[in-house]
Amino acid sequence: MTLDPRTLGAAFVLLSAMLGMLLLFAWMHNRKVHSLAWWGATFGLTAIGIGMLTLGRGSPSYPVLLLANALVAFAYGVLYAGCRAFNVRTNRPSAIICGAVAWVVAFPVIHEMANARLLPLSLIAGGYAALSAWELWRRAPQRLTSQRAAVILLSALAAFNLVCGLLGLKLTSIVWIDAFADRWSAETALVLVVYAPALAFVFLSMAMEHIEFDHRKAERALRESEEHYRHSVELNPQIPWAADSEGHIIDASTRWFELTGMPLEAGLRAGWIKALHPDDVASMQERWMHSVSSGEVFDLDYRVRVADGSYRWFRSRATARQADNGAVIRWYGTLEDVHDQRLAQEQLHWAAYHDDLTGLPNRRLFRERLQQALDHADQTLDRVGLLILDLDDFKRINDRFGHDAGDRLLRAFGKRLVHLVPSGATIARLGGDEFAVILTDISDEMEVVATARAIQTGMLEPLRLTTGAQECRTSIGGAVSSSAPWLWPRTQASQIHA
Repeated sequence: MTLDPRTLGAAFVLLSAMLGMLLLFAWMHNRKVHSLAWWGATFGLTAIGIGMLTLGRGSPSYPVLLLANALVAFAYGVLYAGCRAFNVRTNRPSAIICGAVAWVVAFPVIHEMANARLLPLSLIAGGYAALSAWELWRRAPQRLTSQRAAVILLSALAAFNLVCGLLGLKLTSIVWIDAFADRWSAETALVLVVYAPALAFVFLSMAMEHIEFDHRKAERALRESEEHYRHSVELNPQIPWAADSEGHIIDASTRWFELTGMPLEAGLRAGWIKALHPDDVASMQERWMHSVSSGEVFDLDYRVRVADGSYRWFRSRATARQADNGAVIRWYGTLEDVHDQRLAQEQLHWAAYHDDLTGLPNRRLFRERLQQALDHADQTLDRVGLLILDLDDFKRINDRFGHDAGDRLLRAFGKRLVHLVPSGATIARLGGDEFAVILTDISDEMEVVATARAIQTGMLEPLRLTTGAQECRTSIGGAVSSSAPWLWPRTQASQIHA
């Protein structure tokens, strides 16, 4: 059966239109690959141009030849634009329409000669096809398998058009094709009917590979992000956790198990409270529930039992993520080990309020304790007793045995003094050899006198130091908050052996 050129031309036009629609449909389902829209427009413009040339009755008129071939030239420019878009490169409108403009300018001069018309159109089509092949080969950010097939097909199209243009011959004697003349031959249409689907299939394959490549790239980026997050969490001293709007823990870092030895599943919801120090549970729950109900920031230090069974101080902080209406959606928090920092702060606080030689409260803490005791006595109508002690002849001991011996004497005196006063009393070293005792909730002056005598009696036993038995005398003065100050005379019978 013999098919005439008109029938094959119609088949090619219909096929090109269908391929164009297919490419446009694929672009509509994946807008990220913009080149599909350009290539769909290429096939659509080609179908219109070739249809105007082949489906009419008789030879095409001047306007038809001008417009049809201009559309074909413009279709090649759009083809090149699609290749640039595939490589994520910017398109310039002038580069897309320059081929069609060149054809329109040249056509009035060459319209009466078929071979002359063949030359510029072939050069335009071949140039765009060559640029498209070069774009996909050299400019591609990634090498896809289907791109190689596209380069081959476009290179073959470029070579065919350029040979046609340079020879300027009717190609019937070469490959039985008289292309871009008044009428196409049957062989011309048959070749294009085979070539067009192949090129469209390659373009679709490129788009699919591109999508798959981007998907793999996104997966790699996601894995990299997850690894980055995991390593960041592992190296971060803080342990992240999350809770729902009701305050129940729903997620936490796996480092919770490493910290406490408690399985992560057992620490979810309210299970993590089992790892807290019993003395901190009530205050923590009260503060946490207040934050959950009010949406305020949660910030609290408490002790957590770690894997070796000991307790360490941790700081827990959490902030609520809220909806537009202010409702709490989720809590995000961290748990940070502040044990060493806490101990350092406690040590600094202790040093600020205690004497570093004897370990007793210093003058600063003495004043605060005395003021607190007096304020409390004003409210309860109780009495507060005060004893002031100093060591006699302490300077002589320093001069004779040295300051180290004097320091040892002061430490020994302070230790014995702790065991001689009632429990609850505050003993302070005010400076040098001067000490003070605050007695609270006393009944009368005689109770203060009894304490002073107990101190004197207790100090009769020698204090044995490395320098031997040292003897010194102590003077004690006292006062009671509800009566006038009074002072005892120096005690002659009291002997403190140092």
